[in-house]
Order: sequence, then C-alpha cells, then structure tokens
Amino acid sequence: MNKFNKIAAFSLLALAMNGGAHAEGWYAGLDLTTSKMDLDGAAKDAYDAKVIDDQLDGGSLIVGYSFKPWLAVEGGLHAQQMDQLTWVTSPIATGFADTTIETRSISLAAKLSQPLAWGFSAYAKPGIAYTRTEVEVVGNATLLGFSGQVSKSATKSKVHPNLEVGLDYAFNDHFSAGIGYERQFDALSLGDEHYSLDTFKLGLRYHF
Repeated sequence: MNKFNKIAAFSLLALAMNGGAHAEGWYAGLDLTTSKMDLDGAAKDAYDAKVIDDQLDGGSLIVGYSFKPWLAVEGGLHAQQMDQLTWVTSPIATGFADTTIETRSISLAAKLSQPLAWGFSAYAKPGIAYTRTEVEVVGNATLLGFSGQVSKSATKSKVHPNLEVGLDYAFNDHFSAGIGYERQFDALSLGDEHYSLDTFKLGLRYHF
C-alpha cells in the first residue's frame, strides 16, 4: 500500500470512529416507549387479580441543545397509558371493571455521550421529572339480582429522579436514531404508594 492509500484509509477510519458525534446546536425528536411497573404490596395483588396490567405504552417529545459533542441538555414531554378490562362471572354474581392508568410527565436531563465507531455512540442521561398519574375505575356488578355501578378516579403527582443509558446511531449530519433503557424511580403513584418504572425506548432525532 502506497503512502496516499495509507493516508486515505486512515482518514476513512478516523471519520468512522468519530461518526457518532453531532455538532453543537438544537435538535428535536420523538420516542416510542413501553414501561413495566415494578409493583409490590396491594398493587401487586391487583395485578395478580388482573384488575390492572403492569405495562404502560406511549411516547415522548424531546427537545435538546448540544453544547459539546459529548454534552447536551434535554427537555421532554411524556405520556403513557394502560387499560385493563376484567370480567367476573359466578353463579351468584356477574360484572366487570375497566381500569385506566395514565401518566403525564415533564423532564429535564443532562446527556453525556461517548463516540464509539461506525457512527455509534453510547450515552448516559441522569435527570429529574415531574409525573402526574391519573387512575380511573368504571365498573358494574349484579349480585343476587341487585345491580350497581361504580365510577371513581384519583390523581396524584410526584417529583422523581431518572437514569437512562442507551446507544445512538448517526445516519448523517441531521438524522440519528437510538435505543435506550430508563429507570424512573418512584414515578408511578397508586394510592399512597409510589412505584418505579423500567422504560424501554426507540427514538428518532433531527439535528438542526
């Protein structure tokens, strides 16, 4: 290999090794999310009885600013929902319960990135969030010929820390995609208790 070919090969390798980092500036994007509730106590009993599910699905809108290739600050709006319909049938009673759990969050986080190779970069993202949980139960039951309905709802809020780790891939100077795992500590409020969420994300970003 002559000197020119060696320089060209080295230059291409250097570009590949540093392809995971974007320049400074604004970016925005969307995440698809699914979360598993880390339940125990009464909430775990409700899950075992199939009154609630332990999975929330939803999405996020993310806006960020990159100060350095390795440092950015992100803000996000997040929404997730679970809906569980339970039927009860016995010789003396019939009925149903429809339970809905919705979460709405706003978050702020610092994103620390490390470029890897071939356009990839790894990141860690510690942050803080405010999450509002709304629980609604609608039901109807018939017992020994007597019928009744129930409709109840409750809303509670919590400020909590988050920690996310993941992997990004830069397609070019403007578009990137990523996958991530986030632990939301004590984010979900059910009754007087707070439960953590394990959230998995698939996202797309546009860099201005």
